[in-house]
Amino acid sequence: MDVTTWHNGYGLYGIRIGNLKRDKYFEQTWKRVQIKMDGIDRTFVLTPGFWEKCPEIRDKGEPFIKKWLQKHKTLEWPKGKPPKMKLIKIEGSQFKLVP
Repeated sequence: MDVTTWHNGYGLYGIRIGNLKRDKYFEQTWKRVQIKMDGIDRTFVLTPGFWEKCPEIRDKGEPFIKKWLQKHKTLEWPKGKPPKMKLIKIEGSQFKLVP
């Protein structure tokens, strides 16, 4: 699925899924998802807001998404034009992020 980058303006980065893709590819029973980034599996907790108005997978603690963006994309973009990437569903709550 096509996804975009997200940031809160204060150094927190994430992957914006969007409501339609969230409802199609994610299950509300999931508390976390596993995302393979550059061959390494990373676990991300889905916040309660993920199921409401904030359909993003966010860095919390170690900034894995931020580091991945620095390596493959950018940490800065024009307003309304976030970089795009692919989030590929492997199985269950496992995904792979590709530039």
